[in-house]
Amino acid sequence: MKTAELLSGTDGAYLFHYFTKDEFIGFLKGNIIKYCLRKKGSDLQDFEKIEHYSRKLQKVLKDEN
Repeated sequence: MKTAELLSGTDGAYLFHYFTKDEFIGFLKGNIIKYCLRKKGSDLQDFEKIEHYSRKLQKVLKDEN
């Protein structure tokens, strides 16, 4: 597989297993911030991505407790 294929879509999903929990939390927070600050922030797809990453973050944080 090419690097671009590894880092995109579901082919790259397994790479998150190499992240520490703190790195993964940072990744999720970073994406939430990114989609909140986008200039086209009123786009439904952006809101769906914010929700997606927020739910993943909630799950990770709940698993900590």
